[in-house]
Amino acid sequence: KDNPSQPLWRYVKKLGKGLGGGGNVIFSCKFCDMTFTGSYTRCKTHFLHISGIGIRPCPKVTKKEIKIFKKEQNAAETKKSSAKSSVFVRLYAIEECEDGSKKRKTLAQAFNNMGRAEMDRRIK
Repeated sequence: KDNPSQPLWRYVKKLGKGLGGGGNVIFSCKFCDMTFTGSYTRCKTHFLHISGIGIRPCPKVTKKEIKIFKKEQNAAETKKSSAKSSVFVRLYAIEECEDGSKKRKTLAQAFNNMGRAEMDRRIK
């Protein structure tokens, strides 16, 4: 089953699990028929002609196709990052004053760390 966040896998033929565990697979490029072992990073590097990853760029892929692959990859990365849920955690507490106004407290004030330490000392 293909992972939608890794669209460039569809341009290779997966031949089996690679050595070394993890996400390594043995794959063959559908354009140039070269065989490689590695993860999606190496697959992406092969098609997008990224240097410094230790895999040859595909000699059969045209500049036009590289642009298409980049669009596919960017769309997948954008979709993946927007799918992650974000949780908002307030880093302060609100204290209501005598006059009805509200005042922010720091975490140390909110948890009264000195008072807690004193209570812990007395309990032990």
